[in-house]
Amino acid sequence: MVTFDITNTAQEQIKQAIRWLDKTVSKDTARDTIKELMMNFKNQLSEMPESGKKCQYLNSDSIREMVKGQYRFVYRLDINKDSFNVTLIMFCHTRMDYATLLNVSLNVS
Repeated sequence: MVTFDITNTAQEQIKQAIRWLDKTVSKDTARDTIKELMMNFKNQLSEMPESGKKCQYLNSDSIREMVKGQYRFVYRLDINKDSFNVTLIMFCHTRMDYATLLNVSLNVS
């Protein structure tokens, strides 16, 4: 079983991504694009919870990252016997300085 949580910081980053994307496409398209990425992230980890890679900026096996489209997901994977809990810590565009964002996300979330 895999459960999912999203930190407040990641929720704000998701909203910000939609606001930035709606500068080039309609607001509905922006929302649907980000929503689809979120579903793809969730679906992949539901099937293969350990499929992400270790976050390159942290010395922790439980903090992982995954790129979907042009966006990066950084999350914590907690394993308890037969269950997994995924907590989305950070969500950003791949061109963003995610090392700095990660420090902010881990301190504020």
